[in-house]
Amino acid sequence: ASPSTFGGVHQGEADTFGTGSTALATCSNGYYRSFSVTTTESLKATWLLTAAEMSAGGRWCRLVARLVGYGNTLGVRVRPVIRDYYGLVTLWEGSQIWLPSVTQYQMVDLGSVPIPPGAYTSDYAQCTLGLEMQAGSATTVSIDYVQIVPMDGYRHIEQVGMVIPVNDYVEFDEGEG
Repeated sequence: ASPSTFGGVHQGEADTFGTGSTALATCSNGYYRSFSVTTTESLKATWLLTAAEMSAGGRWCRLVARLVGYGNTLGVRVRPVIRDYYGLVTLWEGSQIWLPSVTQYQMVDLGSVPIPPGAYTSDYAQCTLGLEMQAGSATTVSIDYVQIVPMDGYRHIEQVGMVIPVNDYVEFDEGEG
């Protein structure tokens, strides 16, 4: 899971399940894709895992999404899934993650995802990363990108009670607590 080769970013408009994209200069790659979400849980977005990502197989990674917008008061839930190349067989499915009910959140942690073992030989089969979605009432979820972050040597820090200004930073000093 070398940061220089792993990549891990999948653009919303590049998903293999939906269609169409909307231009927005503040988005990564300049576009995002919107998905209609209903009260019935269903697969809405999929991306093929790359060979570099598959070479990290057998490891757990964090899945983070940058959202452009969603019906934040409509009880939107997202479930990450790993399926076979064709998206027919579910190899793993996570728990439903409730999206925050406040509009200030754009980056959302969708939990831990296991990358299936693969890419050890040239005859491996790629897998698909998918997002199943459901809402309390029909709404639209717009995704700029999803990012798979290897958990080798990373620490999750949650900011509670205040917002960090743009271009500011957080220092985590384990020695001093």
